[in-house]
Amino acid sequence: MQRFTELMRNLSSANRAESARASIIAYLDVAPEEDATWAVYLLTQFHGPRWLSMAQLRAWVAAETGLPDWLIAACHRSIRDECAALSLMLPEPAASQCLGLRQIMEERVLPLSDLPVDGQESLIRQTWRELPAEQRHWFNRWLTRRWRKPRHQSTLIACLAERWDVSEAALASRLLQPWTPQQRSLTSLMQECQGDQAMPGLMRPMPFQEVLLWPEAEPLELLGDCADWLCLEHWHGPRMQLIRLRDHVVGWTEQGAWLIDLPDEIQRPAKKLPEGSILLGTMTAWNRDQSLPVDPARMRVEPAFDVQADMKPKPRSRQARTSSWVYMVHDLLALEQQDLCDQPLATRRALLDQCLGSIGETAGLRHSRIVPLREWREAEAYLEQARGSGLAALRLLSLPAASLPTPAGTRDWLLRLPALRFRGVLMQAHAVNGSNRGKIERLSLGVWQNAQLVPAAHVAPDLPAEDLSMIAQFVRENTVERFGPVCVLKPQLVFEFACDAVVPSRRHKAGFQLLRPRLVRYCVDAEPNSAHHVAQLTEQMIPVNAAKETPLRPRVERGLFDEM
Repeated sequence: MQRFTELMRNLSSANRAESARASIIAYLDVAPEEDATWAVYLLTQFHGPRWLSMAQLRAWVAAETGLPDWLIAACHRSIRDECAALSLMLPEPAASQCLGLRQIMEERVLPLSDLPVDGQESLIRQTWRELPAEQRHWFNRWLTRRWRKPRHQSTLIACLAERWDVSEAALASRLLQPWTPQQRSLTSLMQECQGDQAMPGLMRPMPFQEVLLWPEAEPLELLGDCADWLCLEHWHGPRMQLIRLRDHVVGWTEQGAWLIDLPDEIQRPAKKLPEGSILLGTMTAWNRDQSLPVDPARMRVEPAFDVQADMKPKPRSRQARTSSWVYMVHDLLALEQQDLCDQPLATRRALLDQCLGSIGETAGLRHSRIVPLREWREAEAYLEQARGSGLAALRLLSLPAASLPTPAGTRDWLLRLPALRFRGVLMQAHAVNGSNRGKIERLSLGVWQNAQLVPAAHVAPDLPAEDLSMIAQFVRENTVERFGPVCVLKPQLVFEFACDAVVPSRRHKAGFQLLRPRLVRYCVDAEPNSAHHVAQLTEQMIPVNAAKETPLRPRVERGLFDEM
């Protein structure tokens, strides 16, 4: 039990996946297999009943310690976590017993449902006398169903898959299906995940269809008749399959990662879907009536609160408090354990309308709107008009084709917003250390502000070979200062760069952030004065609605006797 307590302490205070990974591996190395099986079950499956109420625990703590009720209530107000407060008020054991996690769960927690109230009190008070305060805290949480799984379940699955050399997809699917440590051991679970039969039919995520970017220089008339295509709005964010597995709702991203700890605004309506449903859509950050134009690679799913080592709630970041997560549904891939990939698109859209209609209008699960088009020029006009709403692109689906054809025959396209183009002066060059020493990895371009250059874009040097050799020679001859691999250059070379959107940002010196910046070309005859100014870029800035924040109230330290 002590090893599991240390694991929970480390996972609660871990801010990075590397720290959580190291804690999980260290626990698996030293924990017995029966305790490790219970730990995996608690971190992925456990939804125990509420054996006791907090009123019963308070009464038994008062009988055990002899403290008055008003003092117990004052301690609760001071700590705010009642399970932790009750565990700290109990006296420390003279000699703590070495109770394992399996022993506590199978001999102290599970038998409570078959005992009378007197037997429950005797068993619980005996356990309190044998456990230290931190272990009693988790024990109290299991009794009152205030157990909350940490947010590193994906890291746990990755560690187990690497340790036993099994597929992460198969392991996640098996762990989310009903099982108990009395029926399965950790070794038997890993053996069931080996082989193709580990994931039956629906439990396997569907392959993602390859969506091609339509070339900006090509006219849309090459696609043929506009009536043969279905046009959907495509928002910023990663593409993800939302899978309904019995009592769980999980996400499978296009990069091959499982998202088990989905936000509550998406989980609650998704649990009303028919069992065995797989939706295809995009998870985007939403602020009031628009999507936040952020880079999908930088989007993070943050829980509402994070339990730290001191067991006090930690408020979310400012962006997380002013925005919410929304899952924009594009297609229906499976329904009630039936694969719908071979069905026509019109049939799947009709079934999708029925599924979402049975749930009702929700804020976290929305239907991606259809854009009616009569001519192709209306699509370009719609994109230009919707630039300020956070729309990323328009997705064109071929109506006669199925959703998941072979990659060679795919006909789905993504029509992005017209790129914004600017000119900037080369300020810095980031070289590569190690074996490729001297190779340029990134360029920093700046724009003018009050006769000074401020950095505006950091782009990869995607240029022809002759231009790259010219830049490398310029860096060797015109470096003013050097900070490790960063070379500060004389402001002489001018480049043209493009981006999808300009987003306001208080973290950047220029006051904005460019979405998906990329290098276009080297302007041979351009002078540094021909570069754009900050004001010209801020004119194209997308206005982000700033939701009204509720200021955090300062915590007032209150004494135990202030209520008297």
